[in-house]
Amino acid sequence: MYKKLLVAYDGSLSSKSALKEALEISASFNSYITLISVFDLPTEIFGISSLESERIESELFSMLLNAFEQSKEKNNKINAFFATIAGDSATYTNIESNEKIQIPKKVSSPDHAIVSFAEFLKPDLILIGTKGYNRVINVGSVTVGVIRDAPCDVLTIKNYKEGKFEEKYKNILLAFDGSETSVNALKRTISIAKRFKWDITAIHVYPLLTEINLFSSVHTKEVLLQTSKHILERAREIAYKENYPIYTHSGGFGDPAQYIVNYATEENYDLVVLGTQNPNTVKKVLIGSIAYRVISEADFPVYCIPIKSLKKAL
Repeated sequence: MYKKLLVAYDGSLSSKSALKEALEISASFNSYITLISVFDLPTEIFGISSLESERIESELFSMLLNAFEQSKEKNNKINAFFATIAGDSATYTNIESNEKIQIPKKVSSPDHAIVSFAEFLKPDLILIGTKGYNRVINVGSVTVGVIRDAPCDVLTIKNYKEGKFEEKYKNILLAFDGSETSVNALKRTISIAKRFKWDITAIHVYPLLTEINLFSSVHTKEVLLQTSKHILERAREIAYKENYPIYTHSGGFGDPAQYIVNYATEENYDLVVLGTQNPNTVKKVLIGSIAYRVISEADFPVYCIPIKSLKKAL
């Protein structure tokens, strides 16, 4: 199922947690792991001297090398690449063989570099931490960028939880709004759940857009609540056709990201699943905002299913 894993690594605690998770998955599925670190520090923008830039690059490379060597003692099915961005291209260097790979695609940021490498490598799952060292780069935005454009599923990790992948994730909360993206995400989640006997709950929350007074009418609220019920009924119908029963929960009106985080925490869900898409610039901002808030505010892992990933067979 997970034959190839790609792990974004920068030496931060959350990236170390992502690597630990990858080692657990590899132990269960005999997966091959590829580590990637991306160095991108434009000195002309951040006012950092060339000497300081070289020092940071060397430090990041050393952290990657140490992680690779320590991981290889536990699992020899692993390699690592150090990517450097120059202008609008990236060079990926295998730290063991020193082989260099250049992908003919424009790369202008760390998330672009990771996504481009993923398109080249074709992993089944990308694992990435939710918070990095954040010296000068907003790592959260990198994580969201990877989720938004990734060609495969993405698992974000903040804190590592001991246990096998197939055993520690039992109660799953999936955001469902009736869109094609969420329908496909539900179907994909069910296909994974069948392997591990996960319990799935589909949740729907209407955004509370008070600034335009959308819900001033009691009648309007009742109509939207009924619509929410119909949306969740559709989720149950899809699950029935997939021969896999699920639970549903309506969160009423509110902030979807905040409600999902609070509800998942209060009800002790092990994993939250989000379907993501990248159809246009406006929606990128909205989806990125929700994804960023969920993965940054939650202590639990978030499993993201980008629209490109839906075409991949499990």
